[in-house]
Amino acid sequence: MKSQKPNFLIIGAAKCGTTALSCILATHPDCCMSRPKEMDFFQDTVDFEPNQNYEKGWEWYQKAFEHYAGEPIVGEASPAYSDRSRCPDTAKRIHKFNPDMKIVYMVRDPLQRQISYWKMQYAFGREKSFLWRREYQWALKGFDYWMQKQREVNQWDECRYGYQLAAYQALFPSENICVSFLEDWTQCKEVEVKRIMRFLGLDPELWSKDAQENENRGVDRTIDRPWLLKIRTHPFIQFGVKKLPLSWRSWARVSLGRTKVNIPAVEISKDVEADFLDHVIQDTYDFLEQNSKKMSTWKSVERKDLIVRT
Repeated sequence: MKSQKPNFLIIGAAKCGTTALSCILATHPDCCMSRPKEMDFFQDTVDFEPNQNYEKGWEWYQKAFEHYAGEPIVGEASPAYSDRSRCPDTAKRIHKFNPDMKIVYMVRDPLQRQISYWKMQYAFGREKSFLWRREYQWALKGFDYWMQKQREVNQWDECRYGYQLAAYQALFPSENICVSFLEDWTQCKEVEVKRIMRFLGLDPELWSKDAQENENRGVDRTIDRPWLLKIRTHPFIQFGVKKLPLSWRSWARVSLGRTKVNIPAVEISKDVEADFLDHVIQDTYDFLEQNSKKMSTWKSVERKDLIVRT
């Protein structure tokens, strides 16, 4: 069956529960999620290079929805869509593709998001770029430095949620934008998931609460071995692999293709924490107020005025 174009996107933020939400929605009988989860189709660049897939248009993009079976709700989840500093035209591209697109934006305490994001980069081997001093506080700043070596951009801007979402608010009506706080998931996940489903036009009563959630956690995680990455990105090898039974492929990926990465303990100096909060704090205050949230929602900014530099 020919797929219809996506009518909703989970745009981020990275490390805020987008994987868990994507997995939950994929189990709903009226929702078709892309395979793989992150298509990164609309962003300007991928790894600082022009995104050539966007130029290929819908013919390329629709391959992620080949499993479409007539579901009325179709979407994908790419946290890179809320990386406005590197990709300022992403929201405009999405609006041009579908001006009625619904947007889901997941957020969490900005400092905790940054810590989790660093853990992910460490697991992927990026620590070689910024951990030469073997101090977490350097890593927190150093990842920003690693990004700026490629292009003048501040990675901390990904934690300025108001700045990121403003690009979408300028193009889409407020009723097409849903902001979800990960802290609300902690208090009552079922209530928050059902709220998102109603926003998307899905019947929350059809959600299978026993469905497996592939939550992408940052501690003691497993990552693909180099040879598995090559297989996944090589078109001819991938063609042959798809001929194998799904059970064989799943066993090989989990048993042979993954390796465990132990994340080191995290210690942040008050000085670095203050630098980070100085960068995001005004945006954070405004964002919490805009979404009718108390300052106590995020512990790292609740008492920011009491942080003493050392």
